[in-house]
Amino acid sequence: MLTIEKVTKRFGGLVAVDKVSLEIRENELLGLIGPNGSGKTTLMNCLNGIYKPEEGRIHFRQHLLNPLRPHQITRLGIARTFQVTRIFRKLTVLQNMLAPVLHLPQEDAALREKARKLLEYVGLLDMQESLGGELSGGQQKLLEFARALMTDPVLILMDEPFAGVHPVLKEQLINLILDLHQQGKTFVVISHDMASTFRLCQRIVVLSSGAQIAEGRPEEIQQNPKVIELYLGI
Repeated sequence: MLTIEKVTKRFGGLVAVDKVSLEIRENELLGLIGPNGSGKTTLMNCLNGIYKPEEGRIHFRQHLLNPLRPHQITRLGIARTFQVTRIFRKLTVLQNMLAPVLHLPQEDAALREKARKLLEYVGLLDMQESLGGELSGGQQKLLEFARALMTDPVLILMDEPFAGVHPVLKEQLINLILDLHQQGKTFVVISHDMASTFRLCQRIVVLSSGAQIAEGRPEEIQQNPKVIELYLGI
């Protein structure tokens, strides 16, 4: 589905992503882990067009993503959520949902109905007239997740979806991801929540200092000597 070929991203003399190659398969739940500063978010920013890699290529199906802007990549079927949610705090929850699809040639009533159905799906329908800034951190994560679904993506990139989220809402979010995965969606999830990542994902990729050091099933990653050394220093 998405192929990353020897992608490198630099910031001055700092190599944030170092010749990473990876294939994300159709209907996969892929976890991307590593310490702070390992290049996870930078790589994700390259995938959705926020950053442009200096080297390497990124293909999504038949499309080369390197020259495309984020909104063009979104239209191809890739959605993104962020570690720090990017909701509009002074707009209502419903207005937040409509923001990414205002350009579409659909009737306003149809878009509103779609937004309400997605809000019901994530458990926020009763808060549709509340301001985005009135939501808790976990509710903001759910809102951003629901808003990403407004564009009907086939690939969803999630950066730290469980960070700062109440355990009840985290469990709800995990179940939503699993449900959508069963419906055919593909996910890439960055998370420091190792227990949730190993439970959720079929395959784990580990980054350290911008380079890929391990890849495999959760049980393989837990036994990998390089990963043990990286996290435990032994």
